Amino acid sequence: MLISPMRFSFAELPGIFVYPDDASAESFYAVPAKPRVAYRDDGRPDIGLLIRSKKVNNQSEVTGGFLTVTASLGLSSKEEATLIGLLTRKLVEEAPPDPDKPAPKPRLLGIRWLSGDVQLGLEPKITAEGMPAMFGDNRCAFSIALSAEQAKAVSKAWREGPLNLRVHYQMKAQSAPAAGSRTESASTRTAILTGNTFEVFAAASHESSVTTSVPCELDLEGPLDLAKNDLLSSLTEVSL
Repeated sequence: MLISPMRFSFAELPGIFVYPDDASAESFYAVPAKPRVAYRDDGRPDIGLLIRSKKVNNQSEVTGGFLTVTASLGLSSKEEATLIGLLTRKLVEEAPPDPDKPAPKPRLLGIRWLSGDVQLGLEPKITAEGMPAMFGDNRCAFSIALSAEQAKAVSKAWREGPLNLRVHYQMKAQSAPAAGSRTESASTRTAILTGNTFEVFAAASHESSVTTSVPCELDLEGPLDLAKNDLLSSLTEVSL
């Protein structure tokens, strides 16, 4: 499990938090410092804006829309490769490898999520809540119906900017130390001869302690970084 107090990051990857594992010196956990948009299998961001309009007096009038966004707490393949390289360097520097042994090979493990929720915010006053997947890159998908006024405002920001689309993950993850217990008992017996009689005195003591794992709380919030080209290519207009 991850060791929450020992979180660190690298100057080369300042936007990624890294946690060591309590059971293996070569195992680590990583999470971005703020959410990002998820990507589909075709490499395109998982976002979309549908604007509906109709003809009124020979003019197009927006009547509503639909916004879809999938947020993620995953790393890109490039970030993972860079992070593995940095962790390899860190392990070598902290404990130079034995020439007769292979160089250390760091591993990235999946965080054990316990609970969480996700909020989305977008002007003008558009909010939504969702449940994260609780595994892998912990995706959370949003589908939001827009009123005519909201669709007009979002469409304008989508084309011209700025688009202040923010996502807030509030998560709890399993962390070290693992639950455990310790019990110690001690006893003594003393015999004293008084005349022709032995008197026996006994004393006992018992100590017990329990250590429990406290969940690691992750509060990750920020705007989604979206390129203008990605926004424009994900915009669809339908005239009814």
